[in-house]
Amino acid sequence: MTLTTRPTYALACDDPSLDTLLRFWLDDSQLAWPGHVDLFVRVVDFIPPHVDPRESFPQPEMLIQAGAPDETVRIRWNDSEGEALIHETEPRIDILMTPAGVARFEVAERGFLLAALIFALRRIGWYHIHCAALTDPAGRGWLFVAPSQSGKSTTSALLASRGWSVSTDDIAFLSRADGATSLYGFSSPIALRSGGKELLVDC
Repeated sequence: MTLTTRPTYALACDDPSLDTLLRFWLDDSQLAWPGHVDLFVRVVDFIPPHVDPRESFPQPEMLIQAGAPDETVRIRWNDSEGEALIHETEPRIDILMTPAGVARFEVAERGFLLAALIFALRRIGWYHIHCAALTDPAGRGWLFVAPSQSGKSTTSALLASRGWSVSTDDIAFLSRADGATSLYGFSSPIALRSGGKELLVDC
């Protein structure tokens, strides 16, 4: 397992193809958080069940457990395709993935892996917000906070066609330092549903 270090993360992965996918995903996000988020990733044939007495918070394809007594965060993905354990105080993630999970990496990066990264960034004072963040032609910043399927991506794409700059259409982080709050967008392709695509064609 080789440790790869970047300005914003350190990654050790025992599978070369998964290592490449993870590095591309992290680099392509264009996030420049302070310090390191450390990721230790192993590919295993089977992820054994783990008895965790803490309350479970079900999410689509995920089960999240957090809090006392040890303050770690455990994320189980699709029952047996992946598991992440986020350290109780440090921005460290230990990840297990099966070959089946690796084969679904595109699904993992938008759900399981992103959720693990969100919890790890909390350890350095970054807070996730589900929003679109854009800059208008006059240089003013705009933040559109709304639930899923409310039109954030469609609005972002429409404004981008009118000269606005899109920081993110879905994922951002807030950070506060020296009395100021900053917003950082997680770069990813604008994800338009079919209705949004049809609307843009008519504009």
